[in-house]
Amino acid sequence: MKNQSVENSVKKINRGDGDWRIAYIPCGEECKPICNLGPLLGMIVFLAGVWFLVQFSQSKHVPVFFDHRVDTKTVLMMMAGGWVFALASLWWSGRTQRKTWVKIKAKCLDKEWQRVFSGEGYSWTFRLLCKFYFNGKEYQVTPAPYWTTFISENSLKQFLERKITVDHYCDLYINPKNPLQAEVVGRDVKDFLLH
Repeated sequence: MKNQSVENSVKKINRGDGDWRIAYIPCGEECKPICNLGPLLGMIVFLAGVWFLVQFSQSKHVPVFFDHRVDTKTVLMMMAGGWVFALASLWWSGRTQRKTWVKIKAKCLDKEWQRVFSGEGYSWTFRLLCKFYFNGKEYQVTPAPYWTTFISENSLKQFLERKITVDHYCDLYINPKNPLQAEVVGRDVKDFLLH
C-alpha cells in the first residue's frame, strides 16, 4: 500500500527513528524554527536564581543586585516565577497554534508499535497510517508521535484498543491550514490543555 496523500504526492521519509514498516509522511512543519522565546527567558531567570543560590552558599556576603540586597526567599520566588513563566509560555504557544484545529474521524489503515530507547530506558510507542476526507480532498497521514510513551506493550495495546474502534476509525485533530499535520485525540491532559 502506498503511503501518499491523494492531494499531492508526498515524498515519504524515515526519520531515522527505527525500522518502521509504516513510513513517516512529513507534514511540512518539521523545519520551521522555534520562535517562542518565553520558555527560554523563563529558564534564564530560573538559572539566574540557581547562580544566586550558588553565590549564597559560597560567600558569607549577601549578593547585591542593582544596589539591592538579594535574600534567599527572593531568589526562590524568582526561580519559581521563571519556571512558571516558561511552562505558561509553552502552554500558550501550543494552545494558540492549535486553537483552529478541528476534530475529525479518520479511517485507520494500519498501525504498528515498537520498543524504543529514550535515554532513560526502554518504552513503547506507535505509528498509525490514517485516511480522511477534508474539504472534499482525501489525505493519508501519519499523525505526530503521541506526547507520551508507554511502559509496556500491553498498556500500549490497551490504549490503541480504546482509541481505534472495531471498524478501524479513530479521532484526529488536524490543522485545517495543513491537513497533513495531525494528532491522535487522546482525551487526556494534553487535549484538555491544548485543544
